[in-house]
Amino acid sequence: VKNPNRASEQALEIQNITKADLRKGIPIEQAVNECTAFLEEDGLNPESRCVIGHNVAFDRRFTHAEWLSCNKRFPCDLWLCTKKYYKSYVNRIGDAKIIELQDSGVDKVKYGQDLCLKGAGLKPKIGAHSATVDSQNC
Repeated sequence: VKNPNRASEQALEIQNITKADLRKGIPIEQAVNECTAFLEEDGLNPESRCVIGHNVAFDRRFTHAEWLSCNKRFPCDLWLCTKKYYKSYVNRIGDAKIIELQDSGVDKVKYGQDLCLKGAGLKPKIGAHSATVDSQNC
């Protein structure tokens, strides 16, 4: 992280990290090179690679900006947003299950990842905002 002091307290709390943790990171150029190498291990071209995530609009903007800052192109062209998919799913089947979950007072965010999973009859993994749990939930 180039400017750890600019990190929002809310983001740090969500990630369960501190500004001191951010100072232990690696340079963005190193992270971009390591991520690119990992993604390219499959031997595919960017047009054939898909990133799957919940609310990926943020991730797409972030990754494209960081790769561009390193004079590189992000090596994945396809993006599948589970949030967008779930909204389409709810529109198709009706939102009675979502309303029922919200009315229970347990879930406040209409299309948050946990609520999407519960509405589809799946049990979310505990520990949101960690790479492993978020990947499993997606």
